[in-house]
Amino acid sequence: MWRGALALAIALSMLFPLVGATLIGVLLLDILVLQKVRPLRRLLT
Repeated sequence: MWRGALALAIALSMLFPLVGATLIGVLLLDILVLQKVRPLRRLLT
């Protein structure tokens, strides 16, 4: 399932560069927020 989602994300990023930039931004924000806020990390993982 993850491989299909990753392939779709890569294909969309190639077709629409702003989609790729948005995906990278959301991923970075998610990583940074989840590392800093432990209760949030427990809630979402």
